[in-house]
Amino acid sequence: MIWFGPDECLVTSGGRVAEALESHLRGAVIEHGGAAVDVSAQRTTLRLGYAHTSDVIAKGCSIDVHPKVFGPGAAVQTTLGQAAVVLIALSDDGTDYRILVRSSFARHLAEWLIDAAEEFGNH
Repeated sequence: MIWFGPDECLVTSGGRVAEALESHLRGAVIEHGGAAVDVSAQRTTLRLGYAHTSDVIAKGCSIDVHPKVFGPGAAVQTTLGQAAVVLIALSDDGTDYRILVRSSFARHLAEWLIDAAEEFGNH
């Protein structure tokens, strides 16, 4: 679960079918005046994991992604390479991140990441 603010969060799951997860969440929040909406078709996931990942991300993101500040489990909405993303830190050394991006911007972001990583070579 990624908390975006007082009335908004994003729940991701690798093991549950979207419809079942949405139904379960809807049952849990409806009595409190909440809502659950399936937005799984809206975003695509990119995963970056290599020695210079935080350096590449830092080239196009205003968030401090140093592992001491943005450690495992941290998540934030931000822009990366001029695309709106949800950035999630997965490692304690800044080498592994999950990026959720709108499907329509996925190709742009992937190309931007490849270009941004070029200076670091194939290490």
